[in-house]
Amino acid sequence: MSKKVPEKVKNTLRNGIPSQITFTEDGNKLIMTLSPKGIGLANGKSLNMQEDGAAFEGWALIIYSKNDYSEIVLDAEMNTGMDKLPDSRFEFGHYNRFLYRAMRFSEYYDWFSLSDIVLKAVNRFREIFYSGTKNLVNNIGTGNAGDNNKLENYIEGLLGGDEALAMEITGVSPLYRQLPVGLFEEPASNSTRIFTGGKSAIDLWGLSGNNLHIFELKTKNPKVGVLSELFFYACYAFDMYCDESPKFIKPKEPDNDDNRGYSVLFNNGKVESITAHILADELHARISENVNLLMNSMRMCKNKRINFADPIMFEKKLSIVRKK
Repeated sequence: MSKKVPEKVKNTLRNGIPSQITFTEDGNKLIMTLSPKGIGLANGKSLNMQEDGAAFEGWALIIYSKNDYSEIVLDAEMNTGMDKLPDSRFEFGHYNRFLYRAMRFSEYYDWFSLSDIVLKAVNRFREIFYSGTKNLVNNIGTGNAGDNNKLENYIEGLLGGDEALAMEITGVSPLYRQLPVGLFEEPASNSTRIFTGGKSAIDLWGLSGNNLHIFELKTKNPKVGVLSELFFYACYAFDMYCDESPKFIKPKEPDNDDNRGYSVLFNNGKVESITAHILADELHARISENVNLLMNSMRMCKNKRINFADPIMFEKKLSIVRKK
């Protein structure tokens, strides 16, 4: 397949074209083709969804916001092996998460579709995990949220530990840290894991009435992938904590809360809606107001169950707060 990038894509992305995604045109359609790394089938070398070669949602939103194409189609290279995998795939966490993201993105945006090979895999995923006999559950974080010497972790700790500061910066308080986004067939165990686990978590979250606010925090990391992460977290949080579907079962409240906020989340009544925020010191140059408007055109936004808020640029706000 030719790696020549269409002129309209070049004009939109300029020098920021992801090298591991192939762009081709079919009339007024744009086809985005991901590599095995991009979909999570690269033998231990798969890309995280925030990385350029995997963040199909972010690139699709940016390109479509320019109104150059009538439709964007997600495809995968023929050598990915996704058409040959057995139906039981608990060891492919990145791949399963890719299928979930592709499923939700194609369901929620009418201008985005899936190629035959991707659609077949997504339908198989839907059948196995959404039509199966077992419930789908989240994992519970154990112990306090971890600390390290990274700036992002430091900012997260500041906002998660200071209610007045959290309110000043985000408009939500208190904020809690590291809400896991793992997915398992019940009961949760390594052998029933569907998505990646470990450190996969929403950075910060808090409640305002029955609205669950989630925050993706970025410091010195202006990548397009923040849009993919935010979309995934918003959909996941809605499915796990809002949706009436009996398939998604909230985990049981732990005996020891460890300041993680589970008692608030589980005892605050029904969560009705999700508001998803980017919290950053800088953004990728192509993430514009039009991109945010496009994100909010999805079906779940129209009935106000999911909302993508304007990005919060915390560096300027922190400087103002410190001067008070």
